[in-house]
Amino acid sequence: MQDNLPNIHDIKQKILFEVWKLVKQKYILFNEVDIDWELIFRSFEKELIRVESYRSLYEMIDEMLLTLQDPHTRVIFHPHNERLGVMSATILYLNGGYYIRNTIGHGNISRGMRVISIEKQPVEEFVLRFQQKYMFESESARIAAFISEFSKGSLGENITLKAISNSGVEVEERITFRTVEDNIKNYDNSDILSKFNFCYIKEFENVGYVKIMSFRVKNIADNFSSAIEQLNEMKSLIIDIRGNDGGNIESASKAVGTILKKNTTLGYQVRRRAGGGYSEFENPKKIVIRAAGRHLHFSKIVLLCDEFTMSASEFIFLETLKASDENIIIVGKKTGGVINGASIYTLFDGAKIQVTTSKFINSDGNQIAAGGIYPHVEIENTDRYITDNQDEQLEFAINLCKTA
Repeated sequence: MQDNLPNIHDIKQKILFEVWKLVKQKYILFNEVDIDWELIFRSFEKELIRVESYRSLYEMIDEMLLTLQDPHTRVIFHPHNERLGVMSATILYLNGGYYIRNTIGHGNISRGMRVISIEKQPVEEFVLRFQQKYMFESESARIAAFISEFSKGSLGENITLKAISNSGVEVEERITFRTVEDNIKNYDNSDILSKFNFCYIKEFENVGYVKIMSFRVKNIADNFSSAIEQLNEMKSLIIDIRGNDGGNIESASKAVGTILKKNTTLGYQVRRRAGGGYSEFENPKKIVIRAAGRHLHFSKIVLLCDEFTMSASEFIFLETLKASDENIIIVGKKTGGVINGASIYTLFDGAKIQVTTSKFINSDGNQIAAGGIYPHVEIENTDRYITDNQDEQLEFAINLCKTA
């Protein structure tokens, strides 16, 4: 398809304008954001002279969308990226520090080491400098953006890392970007994703465990329903949505309905009025999460969440269960606090733009706070989670399930 695309110099101004116009017509939070969207377009339009390819155009579009300081509004895919792959070492954030998560072909730096510096800079300074690009209100969203950009090689395809082991041994090594062959130009295709199961189950004696990895696929409700069916003879159930950054609201609603005892109203959803101004909205739509009517045998249900449980995960899944059943116990850390709804739009070349198109209000008409959901019991994993595979949050949940 790319071979038949118009010359970038003939089309770049039109694409930039179409994305800008899409946001102008659909974006829900202009009243909350102190920004002149018309001025933003004019400033980026002047910079189009430096755009020489579709790839650099979408990098510019992403820069324009970042001025909204909204992690939900961004370029989520474009087919013009020649750099498909991953860094030879990936990292995770844990309890205030960054740790090596996985490595490919490294003998010195290994899983579980804590990162001390990146490119000769203390890791805290390097992260802070990068995060000035991502001025999101949610700290979790800023950290997640940094880790994602690091893994994709956007911070450099050849980087010096210094890390320290649990025993105090320091190692400095170069990590590089490793490309992978891409036979699937549109990895976001729902037909492809629907072939995978996004629920992982396990049994701990008489305690069932299910991990929901994402709500970004339409079949997640079927995956979750099947998992519950397999575990329904267990005495108790643990549902793990740690690290789940949300996705499709309808999918999350159907999934949580699988274990609801009764229909639950979760406030109202508000969208912009078609053709209206920034402050003209449609009538609020009541959000009703419908129970599937399934008889569950669990005597206790525990939910695991953390600071990277965000968006539809926290708002639809956690908030619904918290409001519907006082016997459900939430364990872990306060969630990330990014709860607005978004829609995905596809451009003529296959690029996909995600835009925040809805917000949620309560029965009083006030916007539901986006500060995150607090667990009933706050438990934080230590560095032993990565160094010794000791999951203290999960262990606490298992012990909680085993008590009367």
